[in-house]
Amino acid sequence: MRIINEIKLDYKDVLLQPKRSTISSRRSVDLEREFTFRHWDESAQKWAGTPIMSSNMDGVGTFSMAMVLQEFNMLTTIRKHYTFDNWKEAVDKGLRLNNVVVSTGTNAMWEDDAEDYATAKAVLTEWPEIKFICIDVANGYQQNFADFVKRVRNDFPDRILIAGNVITAEMTEQLCISGADIVKCGIGPGCFPPGQQVVTSDGLKNIEDIKIGEKVLTHTGEYQFVTNTFEFDDKKILVQINNIRATPNHEFYVLHKDHKDIVTDDNIDQYAEWISAEELTKDFLLIKHK
Repeated sequence: MRIINEIKLDYKDVLLQPKRSTISSRRSVDLEREFTFRHWDESAQKWAGTPIMSSNMDGVGTFSMAMVLQEFNMLTTIRKHYTFDNWKEAVDKGLRLNNVVVSTGTNAMWEDDAEDYATAKAVLTEWPEIKFICIDVANGYQQNFADFVKRVRNDFPDRILIAGNVITAEMTEQLCISGADIVKCGIGPGCFPPGQQVVTSDGLKNIEDIKIGEKVLTHTGEYQFVTNTFEFDDKKILVQINNIRATPNHEFYVLHKDHKDIVTDDNIDQYAEWISAEELTKDFLLIKHK
C-alpha cells in the first residue's frame, strides 16, 4: 500500500471563480454546449445540452426530477431501482429520452440475469433514443469493475458510457481505456445506524459512542485511530449483512466464493475487494481477521 500524504481536494473544496465578462445580462448567457465522446462510434453525431447532470441517488435520480430538468435541457441519471414498467409509465407521461441516463450496478459481473442490468438492457432496447448509460458502484477500485465497463461497452457501442466512482487519475485513465466516456468522481463512505457495534481497542462499542482518538479495528486486522466522526439524519432503507445493519452504499471487504480456494495470506490483496452492501449477494464471503 502506498500512502499519499499531500493535501487533496474534494468537490466541496472547489470554488467556481468568476471572471470579467462583456455580457451585459444573465439572460444573454447560453449554457448549452455540444459534446463528442471518445468511444461513441456515431462520430458524425454530437450530444447537445446543458452540461449539468443530477446524481443517480435514491432521492435525486427520479422521474419527477427528470421532468423538471428536461425543461432546461439538463440530464438526470435515473436511479437503478425502477422497473421496466416504471420507465414505460414515465415515457407515456412525457419523459424526454434525450435527457435521461439509464443506471446499472455491477451484479451482472457475477450473475448473468442480474435484475438491474437486465432492466437497463430492456430499456435501452425499447428506447434507442436514450444515449447515456451509467455504471455505478460506491468504489470503482477493482479489476472486475473495469472488466464490466468493457462488457457494457461491447454490448452498447453506440451509447455514451459513464462509470465510477473513483478519485484518482490512475483509475480514471483505466476506466477510459476500458470504454468509459465520462468518469464519476467521489467515493461515498456509507454509514452504520445507531446501535451497530464496532470493535475497538477497548472492546465492542455502539457506533454513536465512538469518539475521535479511539482505536477501531480495520479491514487490515490492525487498530487505527479515529480521526473524525459524522452524523447524518438520513431515513434511507437499511440493509442487513450477516446481522450487520448499514446503509445500502456502505462498503464491505469481501472475497468472491470462486476465489476462496486459491487465496492465501500473501495474495489476498489481489482478490479481496470493497463492495457496497446493496451489491452483495450470497456469492461473496465477508473477510474476518483472526
